[in-house]
Amino acid sequence: MRDALLSCAKAAAEAVRDLDDPGAKVGLGYSGAPTSRLDRVAEDAILAKVDELGLAVNVLTEERGLIDRGHEDLMVCDPVDGTVNALRGIGFWGVSLAVGLLSKVKVLYKLNKYFHADRAPMGLTFKKFLESFEGYQDRTKRITYEGEGARGKVYNTLFIAGMHFMDGYNFSVERVMRCVIHYPDLDGHLYPFCAYNGAPVYRKRVESKYKHSAEELKAKIEAEGNPKELEKLAKKMGL
Repeated sequence: MRDALLSCAKAAAEAVRDLDDPGAKVGLGYSGAPTSRLDRVAEDAILAKVDELGLAVNVLTEERGLIDRGHEDLMVCDPVDGTVNALRGIGFWGVSLAVGLLSKVKVLYKLNKYFHADRAPMGLTFKKFLESFEGYQDRTKRITYEGEGARGKVYNTLFIAGMHFMDGYNFSVERVMRCVIHYPDLDGHLYPFCAYNGAPVYRKRVESKYKHSAEELKAKIEAEGNPKELEKLAKKMGL
């Protein structure tokens, strides 16, 4: 498979070599963003090579979206990763290709089916939508932006997940390893939801490690000069 992907990448690079007017807009991509001639020609070359080699894969591309060819494995394709650099003659661009077994790419494969570019906010592409998920572990990536840089319209996301709660009777390590909801402690350790609240109940260990007595908490808040916080806490405790 590695050799096949290299052949696809080389076909794309050769197709765009000395391309006339590469920045011309030739349509809209799957995300609703404009497609340049550079992107389209590179993508066409990759798809042609996939057919030529007889690769048994479906293809997910940035320009056309999901191309269902009746297979289980999926090839994810960004024909020109770094289009702006390529159009400006800067050598830092490439062809990004990856093939995964359905078990590895199943989430991406299904998620793409539920992303509707025509209903998405202006500027929110499927790629940016995926990037927003990184924010669940990295605070600096919790917002995707329209346009370049940190300015522009922002898109906040609401994460909704459903699961079968586990306790000491049905606890499964395999399911815990696939958990997407975590509790962090003050040292940055992450605990899967069911491991934190069910067996082996990490909550007790974490709370015991970081808990403060009422007197310690009061002294801490007063030392920080935050009397309003103390008032809120007293109200919550019914004092």
